[in-house]
Amino acid sequence: MELGRNPPQNISAEQAALGSMLLQEDAILHGVDILRPEDFYKKSHQIIFKCILELFEKSRGVDLVTLTEELNRINLLEEIGGVTYLTNLINSVPTAANIEYYIKIIE
Repeated sequence: MELGRNPPQNISAEQAALGSMLLQEDAILHGVDILRPEDFYKKSHQIIFKCILELFEKSRGVDLVTLTEELNRINLLEEIGGVTYLTNLINSVPTAANIEYYIKIIE
């Protein structure tokens, strides 16, 4: 057995957290103080979260359009699954109001 990171407990929670952040700035505010890119099990989610943080720290709006543009600019859009995957993240969110619960699952 390999020591280190446990197998993913809930990729759906990661997707819902990221999707929530794309829908509501308040969700980003919850995430920036608690989560780090390394908290995400899936590599593409680490990349997406890091990019969300960078956009947020530069006081740029964070949504599907701006995130897609930034990922494309740094040549990582296809690596994370393209626009289709980002759209699926948004569609996977039952409600952005549950962001705190999604974060607790990820931690």
